[in-house]
Amino acid sequence: MGGVSGWKVKDLGWEVLFRLLYLLADLDASCARQPGEEARRINVIFSIWLLASLDQEARRLGVTRQSIIKQYIIEVQGTTDLT
Repeated sequence: MGGVSGWKVKDLGWEVLFRLLYLLADLDASCARQPGEEARRINVIFSIWLLASLDQEARRLGVTRQSIIKQYIIEVQGTTDLT
């Protein structure tokens, strides 16, 4: 299986691979940001039956409740003009 542009990890050699891993260990990914990806916290009140349904679906998929809610909003926004 090839990586980026067809190169493979074994093509790098051990020394280059260890240097790359050393650099990646010091990388602070928590500071990485993409334009337009800033997050903002909001509070939403849901009924208990809806939360139970969301939790059941989240368990079925092995993800968090928040992931289910975000994905649904993204899907609805893509099919409907919410502005």
